[in-house]
Amino acid sequence: MEMYGTGDVGLVGKHLGNYRLTQLLGRGSFAEVYLAEHRHLKMQAAIKVLHTHIQEREAEAFYAEARTLAQLEHPNIIRVLEGGIDGDVPYLVMAYAPNGTLQQRYRLGQCYEPHVILPHVMQIADALSYAHQRRIVHRDMKPENVLLGVAHEALLSDFGLAVIAHHTHSQHREAFAGSVNYMAPEVIQGYPRPASDQYALAAIMYTWLSGKPLFAGTFREVLSQHLTLAPTSLTTHLPDVHPGVAHVIERALAKDPHQRFPDISSFARAFEQACLGEPGPYEAGYQAQPGIMERERIVEIPTGDEALSTRQIEAETQRIPASTRHISRRLVVGSIALGAGIIAVGGGVSWWALRRPEAAQSTPKKSPAPTHSPAQKPLPPFGTRLLIFNGHDIHNDPQQAGSYNTITALGWSPDGRLIASADLNRVLVWDAGQGKLSAQPREQLGSITRLNWRDNDTLVSVNGQQPGANESGVRVWKAHSGVVQATYHSGGNAIPIVVSPDGKFVLGMKNVSDQKNASNLGNLLVWDLVTGETQTTHPGLHVLSNVDASWSADGKYIATAFSTGGSSGDVDIALFGIMTWRRDNGSDLVSNPSGEHDALHIAWQPGGRLVATGYIEGHVRVWDGLSGAQQAIFQAGKQGESVLALAWSPDGTRLAASIGSLQAQGYVSAVPVWDIARKQLLGSYAKHTDYVRAMAWSPDSTRIASTDGSVVHIWQAE
Repeated sequence: MEMYGTGDVGLVGKHLGNYRLTQLLGRGSFAEVYLAEHRHLKMQAAIKVLHTHIQEREAEAFYAEARTLAQLEHPNIIRVLEGGIDGDVPYLVMAYAPNGTLQQRYRLGQCYEPHVILPHVMQIADALSYAHQRRIVHRDMKPENVLLGVAHEALLSDFGLAVIAHHTHSQHREAFAGSVNYMAPEVIQGYPRPASDQYALAAIMYTWLSGKPLFAGTFREVLSQHLTLAPTSLTTHLPDVHPGVAHVIERALAKDPHQRFPDISSFARAFEQACLGEPGPYEAGYQAQPGIMERERIVEIPTGDEALSTRQIEAETQRIPASTRHISRRLVVGSIALGAGIIAVGGGVSWWALRRPEAAQSTPKKSPAPTHSPAQKPLPPFGTRLLIFNGHDIHNDPQQAGSYNTITALGWSPDGRLIASADLNRVLVWDAGQGKLSAQPREQLGSITRLNWRDNDTLVSVNGQQPGANESGVRVWKAHSGVVQATYHSGGNAIPIVVSPDGKFVLGMKNVSDQKNASNLGNLLVWDLVTGETQTTHPGLHVLSNVDASWSADGKYIATAFSTGGSSGDVDIALFGIMTWRRDNGSDLVSNPSGEHDALHIAWQPGGRLVATGYIEGHVRVWDGLSGAQQAIFQAGKQGESVLALAWSPDGTRLAASIGSLQAQGYVSAVPVWDIARKQLLGSYAKHTDYVRAMAWSPDSTRIASTDGSVVHIWQAE
């Protein structure tokens, strides 16, 4: 029997059941999480190895909880595939979520607009409602327990993990150090119920909106504040917050669970209405309807050195301000003692009270309703044009002529302040809020096909010229001074297409001689940006004049698409291809996944594994870049309209496509935007008068900059 300590990282390479642990993903208070691979199926999974050793009499309780978790099937709940005990160490096998957690997505200290967090709030609430209908309470809601799936959808994890820890005597103070910030008063008192998850979600939302935790202080101080203090109103931190938003959050944070919303779905709907500025049931005061029976109460009798003594508890309550001592001191002392039992290490005794919990002996009084400032300006509707930048227009620069002022590339700075736009002659850097030039125009030779920001003052431009052109290459230069830091030429008649996310490699195209139509065909290759040495060659023939490519965020994979769309009589002479392949060795992963070939554009989801392809016929497909599995198909345009560009939002949740055609009445152009997780069209922006050849999202995923010939539109995209 092998013993695993809580700090042991030596599990990598070992087997648990049919899985080999390949990488330590993270360590929490209850468990360590490993990336693992099934020894036969070669599929990845996440394995959570608990920080405990199960005794024989506890094994059945563990398996019972594992069976309950495995029965949860919901698009916003991480799947538990199986559970097991290796020696005396319990573990859970779960689906692998590749994009981190909401703790990483919404950083403490930053304030997020209500409409930004709304999609994830709705997903979390839907998952919790599903669990509550099955008489399951999460008990440990916190941002780090919400993972992000391949489409950046919320995936709740760790259902029941705290319960399993209680069963196995692994509970300790550190285990609840993060959870205490979101712990409902009745959970501290030992009475968890569905309304407890509502309180926890509201506390999470409060932190996202205000940038501050609900309460601050030591572990015991935060416990006592949950029991006794009304939190600072959101309007104090955010004077312009919509009153409805503040009311909804405050009601869900009521000390008495019966004063909260009747259920988690009602809470989420009220928040959605408030975000949209619609009237709703914001005011607290009505009783929850009888519904789902709360799960059984857990009572802990603390023993051992870590249990808080009565004297310590008395000392803690002395710190509570006199103005807040309207709640029974007996209730506070007893509840903190119970909280001490929850965090006791070893020696604690647990049992289930197999009945509905009785009401608390004392009901906290309602805190006075806070005053609210005037409502903030409503969020502009989707498609609202916020700005037009015409710095490339020939009327502003008579020296420019004809098509030379057509904008070919856009890039939005990481801090959201600046936009860089390129035409065939120069690059302009300008303020995204006011449209004023922020730097002198930078003269450029050649056609800039890609324009990216390395940081807030460094630009990387790709000049994709035909083979032999001297200006073909990649330049790194300062946005404000225009000083060129480096220029990289591939040599050997290779055309650069796109730089890798880490800036180390370039994907490009090289001529293929002695082939039919040799002047138009080439092989893909990856070369080192600094040394120019070829790292990988993809031997498949591609069409030099029409290649689009995109890297995965980790730089391991590349997606490419090309098409000629040509024919002669009854004979199709078109050359086409859609594929994803490995950067390290050039081997194909997926080829033509849908059976359709004539894709003009391709884009890999930021931080995910989805790939979008836009087709000549005007539709867009979304599919898994590693397996080829189809996820969604969207009809972007009408007959005769083609997809001209694709752009994922930086958070990976939405996709924009430019469609266009030349009709008798002139250009027809529009940019539809879809929510990928919900597979819904959010809206379409149709105020362009020319083709949209390039688009760029703002870093906060709320706005889009799109080209319109020689001008740029900035518009609301959510």
